[in-house]
Amino acid sequence: NSVLHANASIIGLIFSVGSVGGLVGALIVPHISKYLSVGSILISSIFIGALAALLIGLATTPLMVIIGITLIALSIPVYSVTQLTYRLKLVPDELQGRVNSIFRLLTFGMPPLGLAVSGLLLGSSGPRFVLTLLAIGLFLTACIASFTSLRHA
Repeated sequence: NSVLHANASIIGLIFSVGSVGGLVGALIVPHISKYLSVGSILISSIFIGALAALLIGLATTPLMVIIGITLIALSIPVYSVTQLTYRLKLVPDELQGRVNSIFRLLTFGMPPLGLAVSGLLLGSSGPRFVLTLLAIGLFLTACIASFTSLRHA
């Protein structure tokens, strides 16, 4: 807020326009899944998240933040729908409950830890550092995933 000198109206605009990305992401999943493999969609979504986090972290204008938030909001439903669909196809019916419970434990159990660490880092290092660190982590994750069997999925 203080770095970009954004008032409440600008912040509201950032989140309102950014949320349109989520709707667009949800609408385009069926179309892009016809042309791209599961692996390329998942890996691309992570790369987009890394780029968006870096863009927000380095933002000097509200427009840069709007673009970053929109890209993140767009990539989340694309990633989520693609991985869920792939998981449902891959896992036998009798194991769906177990796999889903472990997946949800990890997916919903890790954010509180990440938020706690992020809060400590924000307090000591500021948002630019934290978002840049997030971007680096996502970028490394996407690079590593690019060299696994996921790229052929």
